[in-house]
Amino acid sequence: MKEDLEYVIELGITHITYCAHLVQIAHELGSWEQYHSLIRVGTRAQELLAAELGVQEKRESLEQKRAELAARQISTTGIDKNLQDVIDQIEKLGPSAGFSSSQLRAWILETANKLIDAARLESREDVVLLQSILVFKMTLTLPKFEEVHTLCPAKDWPTVKKDLLNYLVNHDSTLPGSPITLKMQIELLLSQGMWKEAIQILPDPEANNSEFNTQGLEILELIWLEIDNRDSSKLDQLLPLIEKYARKEYQVFKFQALDRLLDLVQVHFADFIIELHKIGSDIVSSNMQAKQYDDYCEFLLRLRSRLQGLGMQKDWDAFIQGVRKDNARKKKLITIMNAHEL
Repeated sequence: MKEDLEYVIELGITHITYCAHLVQIAHELGSWEQYHSLIRVGTRAQELLAAELGVQEKRESLEQKRAELAARQISTTGIDKNLQDVIDQIEKLGPSAGFSSSQLRAWILETANKLIDAARLESREDVVLLQSILVFKMTLTLPKFEEVHTLCPAKDWPTVKKDLLNYLVNHDSTLPGSPITLKMQIELLLSQGMWKEAIQILPDPEANNSEFNTQGLEILELIWLEIDNRDSSKLDQLLPLIEKYARKEYQVFKFQALDRLLDLVQVHFADFIIELHKIGSDIVSSNMQAKQYDDYCEFLLRLRSRLQGLGMQKDWDAFIQGVRKDNARKKKLITIMNAHEL
C-alpha cells in the first residue's frame, strides 16, 4: 500500500503541472496524515505556485504600466511606441492561468502552513526553514522576518538575510496584489538600517499624483529620523530629494504639507530652509493669479514664523525685502501684504 502511494505521488509530482490540483492533493494527504507524501507534493506545488506568482506579478506590473501609458497617449491615429512595447511584453507572457497574485499568495501561505506542520512532525527542519522563508516573502512583515532569523542556523543567516532583504527591496508595493504598502516596505527596510535602499524606492514626485507625494513626504520624515538616529552627518544626502518633493507641493500651493518635515530639517540646516523658500516663492509668485494672493501671503507668514522661531530675523527681513522688490508692480498683492504686516 505504501509503495503504491509513493508510486502515485511520484507520477503526480512528475506530470501534474496545474498548481491548483497539486495544492488540493497536498491538502488531502494532510487529512490522511500522510505527512511524508504531503511534504513531497506540497513542495512541488510551492515551486509551481511561486513560478506562477512571478509571472502574474510581471503581468500585473505591465498591465498597470499599459493603463498609465494609454491614459497619456495623445495620438488617436496609432499606438505609441512605448505602449506597443508593453503590449508586446504582455503577449509574450502567454495566456493567464486565471489567478490573481493575491489568490496565488493565499495558496502559497496556506500550503506553507500545512508543510510546516507536517515537517515538524517528520523532524524536517530544513523544510520548516524553507517554508518560513516563503511565508516571509508572501507577507513581508517584521515578525516573519524575525521568525526566519530564529529558525536559521547562525552560519547560514548572513546569506539568508541578504536574500530576504534583496527580495524586499525589489518588491513592487504599488501592485494591486502587494501584501504591504510602500510605507510598510520602507519601515521594514529602516528597521534593518537600509535607509539608502529606502531612498531608492521612493516614488518620483514629478511622476506621481499628489496622493503619492503626500505619502512620500511622510516616508521622508521616517527616513530622516532613522538617519538622524544612526548618523546625522549623512542627512545632507536627503536635501536634494526634499527639494524635489517641496517643489511639487509649491506648484499646487500645499504649503502646510511640508511643515513636519521642515521642522526636522531646520534643526540641522537652517540655511537650507531659506534657500528652499526662495525656490518656493519663485514658483508660487510666477504661477499665481490675483485670487491666490492670500495663499501666497500664508506662505510668507509661515516662513516668517519659522525664521523668527529660529532667531533669524535678519534673514527674514532680507527675504521679505526681496519679495517686495520683485513684486512691486502687483499693487493688490502689496496691499494684502501690508494688511498682514509683511
